[in-house]
Amino acid sequence: MHWSHDEIMTMPHSERVVWCQEASRINKHIMEQSREQDGTTTRPLFE
Repeated sequence: MHWSHDEIMTMPHSERVVWCQEASRINKHIMEQSREQDGTTTRPLFE
């Protein structure tokens, strides 16, 4: 993600919620792929 903290915090709340949900979805996908490749069982802090 290439947005600065200030850019994210000035988004309208509803837009920021969608942005955060999408970032979370992408992060979960990356974590799942990583676990599949190296066999770890580490879970994300927040799901």
